[in-house]
Amino acid sequence: TSISETVGLTLNVLGLYQVSITNTNFYTSLNVGGQGTFSLTVRNDGTQVVTNVKAAVTGTVPDGFTVSLEPTSVSSLKVDGEVTFTITVKTESDVNAGNYYIDFNVRSDQTEAKSFTLRVEVVQEMSWMLYGGVLIVIAVVGLFLVYRRFGRR
Repeated sequence: TSISETVGLTLNVLGLYQVSITNTNFYTSLNVGGQGTFSLTVRNDGTQVVTNVKAAVTGTVPDGFTVSLEPTSVSSLKVDGEVTFTITVKTESDVNAGNYYIDFNVRSDQTEAKSFTLRVEVVQEMSWMLYGGVLIVIAVVGLFLVYRRFGRR
């Protein structure tokens, strides 16, 4: 005969510390020589309050860029609470148009760092291109009117 006994065990979890980044895309766009902002939202998904939540740039910032964060840290974040960090990116006027990548991380006293990369698209200001396009259209219309008026002789 076989005898079996069961013992009930209880697991008592003291607390879970976990933060997550809730953004779905990490993209911002700005003009050459201008500035743009990106809102980064961090959520406490754990079961305990996390303290000293910080967002910071990691690695190197591309030449001609200035990056600032506001606020730089939050003293505590309640369970299911969210905090939004505003990342401001400024470029100098000699930066080439294109895509640039800036690495960041978010961490707290109780959690591991969560990393992400922000894609910054730098574009030429459209007003100069628009003015140039209008001038070309005016020149073509003017040539057409001159040709029509005087024709071939």
